[in-house]
Amino acid sequence: MFTREEVDGLLKEPKYTDNDLVDLRSTKIILVLHSRGDDKLKFRLHINRSKKIQIKLTCHHDFESVGLLRLDFYGRHRNPEGINERVPAFLHKYAGKDFGYNDHHIHVYVEGSDLEWAIPIVDHDFPIKQIAGIGDIVNAIMNFQIEINLETKLRFNLATICRR
Repeated sequence: MFTREEVDGLLKEPKYTDNDLVDLRSTKIILVLHSRGDDKLKFRLHINRSKKIQIKLTCHHDFESVGLLRLDFYGRHRNPEGINERVPAFLHKYAGKDFGYNDHHIHVYVEGSDLEWAIPIVDHDFPIKQIAGIGDIVNAIMNFQIEINLETKLRFNLATICRR
């Protein structure tokens, strides 16, 4: 278990990857990320897309199998009901919130709860609020890359996105 401050430090840690190609024809992509400052620190970036819903996107960043940050477009989730001293005040109003298919959201680390808590993307400063096609998916991934401080310029093998 990490503290919120440790997670903030891990998110800010400059990272790079040896595999800069994101093949959006694939439904599951895992990139191994390395710290620029400490060779012992290894991270992962998971990019998942649905076979059924072509514009569904999840970007998940973890360290030592602990989720640090996750972005969900067209995913479902329910926040915990209970609030304890570890839950930051900005999340309190989202206790028990159900996120439906169209409630895009970003999961934030809470000590003792990992990524069980999410905030609506419209209430977060993440610049991409909606995805409707391949360009939005690429922009969302590129902006998530900024959030996790991945310095490698990713290249994209684009897939044809079908309508829902």
